[in-house]
Amino acid sequence: MSTNEKVIRIAESSNRALEERQLFQFDNEDGILKVRGGKGYDNNLMFGFFMHLHKIQIYIPQGYNKDLVLTTSSGDIIFLSDSIAENILINQSSGDLRVEKSIQTNTFKSFLSSGDMYIAHITCKEYDLKASSGDIDIDYLKGSGDMQAKSGDITIKELKDGEYDIQSSSGDVRLLNVEDCFGEINISSGDLEADYTGITGETKLISSSGDITLNLAKNISFEMEAVCMSGDIEGNLPIVYKDKREKSATATVGNGPYAKLLLKASSGDINVNQN
Repeated sequence: MSTNEKVIRIAESSNRALEERQLFQFDNEDGILKVRGGKGYDNNLMFGFFMHLHKIQIYIPQGYNKDLVLTTSSGDIIFLSDSIAENILINQSSGDLRVEKSIQTNTFKSFLSSGDMYIAHITCKEYDLKASSGDIDIDYLKGSGDMQAKSGDITIKELKDGEYDIQSSSGDVRLLNVEDCFGEINISSGDLEADYTGITGETKLISSSGDITLNLAKNISFEMEAVCMSGDIEGNLPIVYKDKREKSATATVGNGPYAKLLLKASSGDINVNQN
């Protein structure tokens, strides 16, 4: 959270009486604020932060716009106010990340070992988002970067203006509104659904085990190549099948310039529609 004060302010509270040894411990080590949980009580750390019955909130001066680095071993991190920073780096061993407001930054990196990630609104030049065990749920993301969920779903309501590399080892991927973007989405096990209103470069959608459903706006001109090892290739496009089994197909739509689409499904259907 932000504050009009010129120094960091920390507020700690609990809905039950605590002994002094159970309070959080705060240290400033070479400009690094370190927060340690008290003894004999199950407490966790957050940024903007609350957790169960024992919480702390950290207020950062509104004029602060340098790097922000957050590291937790156990506990959730919650951004409760709009934030502007040069770069933001988050490392969490166990706990959720929730960005409830808007973030503007050059680089946003977040690595979660165990926990879900929710982001309301981020505008950045570069992002790197990784969740080893948990879902990634984003309302608005503008920028270029990488995203990976090893065990969990990825849902993005609005993705704008950049190049992406999205990977999921086990889980579904849903992109509800992709505008002026391009890149690659690769899923090992799970379904892929993407709605595009604009494509600015070569786009690859690959699924080893799962269906691919692609919806394209009418104004997009594109050349599509689709390969399906076990499943069907269908849609409302002028599809030209390249083999009798109809496992390989092409389609050209519009007057150009053409965006390149490559779709591959090893085990699953491919369905492409333009509306």
